[in-house]
Amino acid sequence: MQRDTTTLIACSDEQRLARLCHELCADGYDAEGARTSGEARVKARNRPPQVLLVAGLGRPLEQIELLRAIRGGMPAAAGIDSQLGLIALGQAGGELELVRCLEAGADDYLAPGAGYPELRARLAAVMRRLGPRRAALKCLGALEVDPETRTASWAGRALEMSRKEFALLDYLALDPTRVVSKQELLREVWGYAAPSERTRTVDAHACRLRRKLAAAGSGDLVLNVRGVGYRLCTHRRDAAASAAEHLRAA
Repeated sequence: MQRDTTTLIACSDEQRLARLCHELCADGYDAEGARTSGEARVKARNRPPQVLLVAGLGRPLEQIELLRAIRGGMPAAAGIDSQLGLIALGQAGGELELVRCLEAGADDYLAPGAGYPELRARLAAVMRRLGPRRAALKCLGALEVDPETRTASWAGRALEMSRKEFALLDYLALDPTRVVSKQELLREVWGYAAPSERTRTVDAHACRLRRKLAAAGSGDLVLNVRGVGYRLCTHRRDAAASAAEHLRAA
């Protein structure tokens, strides 16, 4: 098994989560964990996995809601590949839970008490059915954002940025015409459950990102909508005017 195969495990039980990550990594999987559905969404967006294992979350129906949101392409799962592999590890057991998980979009279901060898076999089977999968490349005018390689470029010029700066740009690129609030960015990019007191974090990262993009010749590509949040300036006419203004200032 090659290390470029990613597996994300969502589980609120820290000991079980650590054990699953350790066992899968020992078998060659590039596995990482998330303790909440919110953290799982952030990680699935920032580093798209091939398969998500939902191994038990806080509320009884939380794993159903997560499966349904991802498979249905709901707003709560924006930026997550709706066709990634989904495996549910049962909590309550019984036919009703199995049916609910499968109806919510799971590719497979393991009953409570199933051992690790069975999990590994079912995970390998789902991955074989899926085959290699690549996250969609976002091309917005001269801007290219590649979630698979975590790289971005402007007019063919590679952009150097930190992991969080890339995650911020990638999230804004999901819908470049929409103004994204700072609270949403903190929740979906940084994974904060109560983001209201940390808005300076977004501003600081956005400021550094804007400087790096401007240095590459993009002009004001990341726009600050005062009192609300940020959006991208990707309209051809606006982008051209912004780039021209940048050149004049230079």
